[in-house]
Amino acid sequence: MKPITPLLPPRLRPGDTIGIVSPSTPVNVELDGQFRNGVRFLESLGFKCSRWIYNPAAKKSEGKQGELGI
Repeated sequence: MKPITPLLPPRLRPGDTIGIVSPSTPVNVELDGQFRNGVRFLESLGFKCSRWIYNPAAKKSEGKQGELGI
């Protein structure tokens, strides 16, 4: 049997966009600081961040960027 070669995507480079998704629950007050720190860290590495946050009022995930005002 021939060995399977893993299929790897290209490496992320500064300037690339990383999508941050919260599909099931919103980022609550307790986690907001950790969320912001994570975004700042990724941005400090040169990445752009696209944020898609769950909207509990609509009871579904909506493509709302920057709902936290970050």
